[in-house]
Amino acid sequence: MNPFDTLRGNEKQKSYFTGEIEKGTLPHALILEGDEGSGKHTLARAVAAAMAGGAHREKILAGCCPDVKEYGLAPEKKIITVDMVRKMKSDAAVLPNDLPFRFFIISDAQCMNRQAQNAALKILEEPPAATYFFLLCDSAATLLPTVRSRAPVIRMQRFSGQELTAQLTKNEEYFRKRESDPLFFEECVALSAGSYGKACALLSGKGAGEQKQKALELLEALSDGARAQLLLLAAKLPSARSDYDQILFYMQMAVRDLLLVRSAGEEGTLLFFAGRLQAQNAAKHLGSGQLLRVYDCLCTQREYLLKNVNMQNARMALARDLCRAAV
Repeated sequence: MNPFDTLRGNEKQKSYFTGEIEKGTLPHALILEGDEGSGKHTLARAVAAAMAGGAHREKILAGCCPDVKEYGLAPEKKIITVDMVRKMKSDAAVLPNDLPFRFFIISDAQCMNRQAQNAALKILEEPPAATYFFLLCDSAATLLPTVRSRAPVIRMQRFSGQELTAQLTKNEEYFRKRESDPLFFEECVALSAGSYGKACALLSGKGAGEQKQKALELLEALSDGARAQLLLLAAKLPSARSDYDQILFYMQMAVRDLLLVRSAGEEGTLLFFAGRLQAQNAAKHLGSGQLLRVYDCLCTQREYLLKNVNMQNARMALARDLCRAAV
């Protein structure tokens, strides 16, 4: 089995890594950049498995090889501190057990604070022999320029709607859903913004309950004109960009549903609300024009996240612009 077969699409990325591995010129530090659900983890493990070969591939792909270690945000934490980098450096000093190399995957690298990123500079520039570091992040722009200068950036593929449909319908379950409810399928593809993982979550009806609740609370405060409450809720939004973006994404879904149920004769499938009655009772004080402006505001705010914006400023800008849109 070719480990790269575990990743949907991304043919250019697969070709690049296959060539680098064959030539023995794989950089010792790399940044994989892409939205949640874009396959960053899958690709990182596939690279390690392709390098290892043989009987070790299945263990690596399953995430249980002692020489392929993964780091990221600790439970209930919003930032990655220098303590994690120190732990990684300590682990990197240990000789490998099963493989002829060590492979370190840093998830949510955008959550590393300045001290953690600065602490990682030395080991990224001069790593121990046969040691590789893959930094996974939403956007490389969120990392310090000094970190980016030490690691090439590989951007994960963002599928077009047609490409995403082709990939999804290779799965029998999603193929059947497209056949039984083509409108619902198309809406999930559109809302996924080119992310295979997000499209799968939408089609499967899976969602993060806490994040959806935060999205609904923001929408209710906006509808009620409770600006102080809206500011308070915005200030408490997560600082992790992926979590913050997911809340904005759910707000977009909710607004889309509200516009749908208020359009006479529309019978499309709801993506956020459990039923039409729940949608009809939500955000009663926002008219269709206001909802359209709110949706545009959310699109703009999500675009800002692709830039190296300060998260505290982003949260306050969200509350300010939502209030303006709801006027």
